[in-house]
Amino acid sequence: MTVYTATTTAPVNIATLKYWGKRDKTLNLPTNSSISVTLSQDDLRTLTSVSTCETFTQDNSFSMVTKSR
Repeated sequence: MTVYTATTTAPVNIATLKYWGKRDKTLNLPTNSSISVTLSQDDLRTLTSVSTCETFTQDNSFSMVTKSR
């Protein structure tokens, strides 16, 4: 039985001012500017893994496992 796994990481982005709609739909202008900070992956990141195998029996299955490091 072979299990195939793909893993990736992504930086954490913290929005201090968020998008609240459009002030002009024609020009696609936001109501307010947004400001965010992306943290270095050396400091904090998300890690996501997906696995599949020929012997998995359900067509649509989802399982979430969380770990603290």
